[in-house]
Amino acid sequence: MKMQQIAERRERNDERMRLKKEREARIAAEHNQRVLEQKLMVIEQEQQASKKALMIYQAKSNELERKIHESEEQFRRLKSQRENVEREMVQMETQLSAHI
Repeated sequence: MKMQQIAERRERNDERMRLKKEREARIAAEHNQRVLEQKLMVIEQEQQASKKALMIYQAKSNELERKIHESEEQFRRLKSQRENVEREMVQMETQLSAHI
């Protein structure tokens, strides 16, 4: 009788330990899943912030490209005007020289 009680007690203790380990493993797994979900959320937020920053960078880059193009066009116009004025000055000097 005593041996049977010891065996039954040992069996109950083993079952309690097995259940306790299963519960601890489940709690740890749930905790790990929450941590991973939080990390994923942070990564998604960082990804959205990166996309937004990229869009802002692209918009600024496009604006700078447009301004560069406008400046180049303005430079060409001013250069052409300068050349025209220089030609007119040479013509005027030639005409003045002819009258003197």
